Amino acid sequence: MASKNPKSAPKMEQLKAYIRDRIANESLKPHDRLPSRNELISLLGISETTVRKALTALEAENVIYLQQGKGAFVAERKVKCQRIAMLVPTFGGIDRWLTSIVRSAQNEARKHNANMVLYITDSNPEIERSDLLNIVENGADAAVIFYTGGIVNIDCLNLLKEHGIPFVLMDCYESQVDTDYIVSDNFNGAYRAIKLMIEHGYQEIWHFTYANVRSSVTERMCGYKAAMDEIGAYDEHKVVRAPYGLPDYWSVMESKVKEISESSTQRIGIFAVNGIELSAIYHMLSEHNVNLSNFAFACFDTTPIQRPESSLFIQVRQAEDTIGRTCIRLMIEKLTGSTGTRHLILQPEISVINANYEQANSPLSEAAPSLS
Repeated sequence: MASKNPKSAPKMEQLKAYIRDRIANESLKPHDRLPSRNELISLLGISETTVRKALTALEAENVIYLQQGKGAFVAERKVKCQRIAMLVPTFGGIDRWLTSIVRSAQNEARKHNANMVLYITDSNPEIERSDLLNIVENGADAAVIFYTGGIVNIDCLNLLKEHGIPFVLMDCYESQVDTDYIVSDNFNGAYRAIKLMIEHGYQEIWHFTYANVRSSVTERMCGYKAAMDEIGAYDEHKVVRAPYGLPDYWSVMESKVKEISESSTQRIGIFAVNGIELSAIYHMLSEHNVNLSNFAFACFDTTPIQRPESSLFIQVRQAEDTIGRTCIRLMIEKLTGSTGTRHLILQPEISVINANYEQANSPLSEAAPSLS
């Protein structure tokens, strides 16, 4: 049986292994100068011819580069161009929050010599399923997923794990799948927004949300309920769970808005699950010719296209740039050998605009978590 002792290897291979080891343990970094030829001869007791042959071989392998009269230097490591898939329900248009995340992720991917492939699922579980299977079949190196499939596509997420494709969930997490995720503190963001409404004298506050169980939607609902419970004003009737994506979605919202417009209450708050929904609600209220100055509005994410100019407006803004950057960094770490599961919860920022157009930003924490 051949000996595995490195000292039994040819002298040239010993020298090549010595240099490679020093580069691997970062004793020598890119563009560092290697020991001189005389130093290598003395260190390993080998001939100048062997040193010359070893250095020439390493240069051919792109491990080092030689500069005449200056010596040998460590070459820049060429990293394989990674392919990272990104699944989102929408892109562009009025959903500026998600667009910002995608752009931030793409900029970060470029920094790491990674290609990002964008899949748009239209919040359709069947399209999402097809895209997830496509990622497995086409062999993406990693994936960033804005998951909307609920229990329907859990098997596809598990299939990614089985094929060794690391992925991170953003905006929400799935308790049935142990994987990396990065989300906002949806509970605290909703709780603080409702508390601000209450502090401004609004105690009848309606919550317009989706009829599904995504973690982000559920936690915003819980934050709303916690704040309303503190003043004994929580009323299940004032929670509007519209069936997103179904034909009667808008009719459910319109019927509730009509009820609100006919209310005799002088000060009413509206808390929408996101800015797109709030914009629609604001438009519906305008059509009923109500006095909008009696209303306060709050939402997550995108500022409504029709800003409520005469009303108190509260926006819970998520750290979209941080979300996008961090998702890519998490995947790059996984692709370079990092292990373990990371669960990151980022604190949103609250912007308050009152009827006099005074604006104040109220961060919910000192700083968002970051990767070292």
